[in-house]
Amino acid sequence: MSRSVWKGPFVDGYLLTKAEKVRASGRN
Repeated sequence: MSRSVWKGPFVDGYLLTKAEKVRASGRN
C-alpha cells in the first residue's frame, strides 16, 4: 500500500476504472 503513496492519482484512476467494470459485470 505504501507504493500507492507516490503513485497517487494513477492508482486512484485505475481502481475507479476497475471498480466500474466490476460493478457493471456484477449488476448483470
